[in-house]
Amino acid sequence: MGFRLTRPSPALIVALIALFVALGGTGYAASQLSHTGASVAKKKKKTSSHSDAAQDLKLIQKQASKLKGPKGDPGAAGAAGAAGAAGATNVVARVGATSAVPSGGTILTVSCNGNERAVGGGLQASNTHVTTIDSTPMTGMGAPSTTGQTPNGWWVDAKTDDGASHNAAAVVVCASP
Repeated sequence: MGFRLTRPSPALIVALIALFVALGGTGYAASQLSHTGASVAKKKKKTSSHSDAAQDLKLIQKQASKLKGPKGDPGAAGAAGAAGAAGATNVVARVGATSAVPSGGTILTVSCNGNERAVGGGLQASNTHVTTIDSTPMTGMGAPSTTGQTPNGWWVDAKTDDGASHNAAAVVVCASP
């Protein structure tokens, strides 16, 4: 029984090429370091310490500073940008009507005033047995808003976890310029 040499696979050839390129790059880098004075071979053999690391860092920074050219003059100031839109200066929390929330759940809503936009919201409950299932911004007709719509209220799906009915109300945080 003799040993039969098989043809190498393409994957093996690619792996060997990658190995030789990597080793060649490492050898080149090592040869360049020995010319800059950062050669490991020139250092005495000793255990690593924080002072060694600090000295290495200083040496690397010194070498890196040699690679920088002179600092250029500052550029001219840019043109002033256009004035931004007026931000919200009036922020208010509005509480919707208090409703009985049954164990099966209910939808609670509250709206902002005409020129206000909803920026947040949630649920105000009479006790800890009222649970929020979903809480989201809504648009004018009481439906949750979708991407691109400006919300003007808050929509909350709530239920109770003890089988009894408890009072709760939706809350919306509204902002206007």
